[in-house]
Amino acid sequence: PQAPLQDSLQAARSYIGEGRLAAPADANAYNSLLTAWHLDSTNPEVAVVVEELTQAFGDALARDLREGRDAQARQHLVNATALGQQTGTADSPAQRALLDRLNDTARPQREIAIETAFAQQARATPDAPAVEDGELRRSYRQLERDSAVQAARLRAAGVGEGDHVLLRLDRSYAEIVALLGVLRCGAAYVALEADPAPARLQAMCAALRPRAILAAAGDAVAAQVAAPRVEPWCEAWEGEDAPEVGPDHAGGERVAYVAFTSGTTGTPRGVRVPHRGVMRLVDEPGYCEAGPGQRMLRFAPLAFDASTFEVFAPLVAGGCVVVHPPGLPTP
Repeated sequence: PQAPLQDSLQAARSYIGEGRLAAPADANAYNSLLTAWHLDSTNPEVAVVVEELTQAFGDALARDLREGRDAQARQHLVNATALGQQTGTADSPAQRALLDRLNDTARPQREIAIETAFAQQARATPDAPAVEDGELRRSYRQLERDSAVQAARLRAAGVGEGDHVLLRLDRSYAEIVALLGVLRCGAAYVALEADPAPARLQAMCAALRPRAILAAAGDAVAAQVAAPRVEPWCEAWEGEDAPEVGPDHAGGERVAYVAFTSGTTGTPRGVRVPHRGVMRLVDEPGYCEAGPGQRMLRFAPLAFDASTFEVFAPLVAGGCVVVHPPGLPTP
């Protein structure tokens, strides 16, 4: 069950959307709004509903709500809605302008690859914290270098543009290095579950023909894949020379990763997700802050789409990814 505030907001929005505010039998519409207001008048969701009604029915409604005049607020709604129904102007210019404003969600998008957006941020804030993984702290400069080394190792294994690379890594700094390393090769990553069924793994490999798998030494699943295993990041890489950065790859429709359906109704099917789709999600999101000074928890399974937001939203904006310890989270 939802909390009382959310229940009241949902009910109020439902009544408003159905145009039932003027019906005397539907006093619940008013009561829902007033209940939400009294539960938490400072809640942003409450403020949005009040703003919607204020723009539709006038400033007097909001003034009465703020000053605790419940009966007057209810009467304003009754009078304004009834007048609109009588004159046929329920869809008033003010209401239409409000709807247009709320639905105007278009914003400019950078048509670049994920790894290019990260590289630009790394050049802009090289010493800013990029990833925290337990006691490990890595800056943008260090992550950029480590991902370049990972990409070089993948290229040495034959990975190139358009290839698929399987990932068998726990939540960790090494996982983030691996993601960027794959993308810097122009390849797409494919996350494997912790313990994939043999038939599912076989079906995925048949569909993908992976060029490599990133997994720790001795990994039992990696041993079942007919592709070379590439070592993921470890602290021993510190002594290696930084490789030359390869050419930038195009973003747009180039595939960033492949997510597979559960296969409960048949063979698992791969969904190819392009760089453009990820960048639309993570680049300057209007619903949260992910830039300098912000910290984003890395928590979701890598095979779950939410992981792309957790990793890339902060890394293309100057924020910091904070890795939740590996394994099944417990309270």
